[in-house]
Amino acid sequence: MADLNLSLLSVSDYELIGNANPKDFHSPSTCKELERIIKNLGDNLRDCSRLERKIHSRWKNAILSILVPAGEEVQGPWERQGKVKIEGVFRGDLRSHDEIIIGQLGLAVGDFCATSLICSGNIEGNILADGKVLLNPGARMEGKISAPSILIQEGAKFEGACKILGDKKANNFSWSNWGK
Repeated sequence: MADLNLSLLSVSDYELIGNANPKDFHSPSTCKELERIIKNLGDNLRDCSRLERKIHSRWKNAILSILVPAGEEVQGPWERQGKVKIEGVFRGDLRSHDEIIIGQLGLAVGDFCATSLICSGNIEGNILADGKVLLNPGARMEGKISAPSILIQEGAKFEGACKILGDKKANNFSWSNWGK
């Protein structure tokens, strides 16, 4: 480890980012640390060692995906660029510029906006998607769904209302004018 030639990163930061993959799902705390490290490298690129520049080059355009693991509960609101996978409990509003996935053990309570949403667990709240919303067998949802494509598979339980949007309506949608 002594020959790492690190100028900015601590050994623990180096080990964290060195053992992580930009395309994997990361816990909320790991995501926060990775974002801090990437920002620190980017803000101080002139002071980086060759190794740190290589790390920055690998991560600078990464869109991190986040995982709320089973047994954990987190509070929103959140806005994320990458995918969000909920295996635990998420309470609050969530906007992802990618996909939201609620696993079989997941509970999501709030309003959710994403390019697409796949649910195998439980949702209490409203969904707005630019693409597809899929409720898999065993999923339970209570609330409103608004998307161009909605698929509620046999074995899923849904109580609420659905609204099929045209392609351009999803971008201009607001919950305040939903019923109009």
